[in-house]
Amino acid sequence: ALLKKKLKEAGLLELFEVKSAGLAAEESVSASEGAKLAMKEMEIDLKEHKAIQVEKEAIEKADVILSMTASHKQMLVQMCPSALSKIFVITEYIGEKGDVSDPYGGTAEVYLNCAKQIEKIVQRVVFQLSSFNFGG
Repeated sequence: ALLKKKLKEAGLLELFEVKSAGLAAEESVSASEGAKLAMKEMEIDLKEHKAIQVEKEAIEKADVILSMTASHKQMLVQMCPSALSKIFVITEYIGEKGDVSDPYGGTAEVYLNCAKQIEKIVQRVVFQLSSFNFGG
């Protein structure tokens, strides 16, 4: 949701199809209350958000896949080894190291701090995506 918002603000949303999926997501479950509250602070409504499980077909179709952690990246590569060159930990994609910590089960403040961390990273992701080669 944050990536879509930032792409829209940059006038780039129509150039990308942004999807979200989880490796351990329980299909069709709504976003947690903590996530909803954190996104509301950022003027993003998650009322309609439903979890979906990542599938090999989606990995194969994607141009870029961004995971939150190195272990998620490893799981995605195991699912589809041929996609290694397009799977990145989100921090790796912007030239940094480290994982984004999972706020699941944390307080509202933990969710908001995580959302702010992701927002900063996503702003740089949008910059990277703005130089994406659309001719290739």
